[in-house]
Amino acid sequence: MKKAKHLAYFCFILMAISFSSNCNRTAAGYDILITNGKIVDGTGMAGFYGDIGIKGDTIVAIGDLSGKAAHKKIDAGGLVITPGFIDMHTHCDGGLGSPEANANLNYLIQGTTTVVTGNCGDGTFKIDELKEK
Repeated sequence: MKKAKHLAYFCFILMAISFSSNCNRTAAGYDILITNGKIVDGTGMAGFYGDIGIKGDTIVAIGDLSGKAAHKKIDAGGLVITPGFIDMHTHCDGGLGSPEANANLNYLIQGTTTVVTGNCGDGTFKIDELKEK
């Protein structure tokens, strides 16, 4: 009987530890929570005010996320939140080979996250350079 009592007590302690550790893992909810921004999602629909919850590198929730917790909160009040823009015709090819310029910060500051290069027949690699290798 004493053994069963100790076993029940031990199981209760394990259950309590398991429950509290699960609560701690989900307490934050999101890694990043962007709040109060006008969301323009690129679908052509009108923008709307809301929040965006991000876990890792994935948007997992959009809408009214008030009261939700996150490791980092960004107040986007007065700002517009959009997906990254794509510049379909650029002439940044030459600079991409240099370590100082390949981050393309001038594009990122403007919200452009993707550039298409080589539209005019130029590019970071020349045919002659490829033949030499």
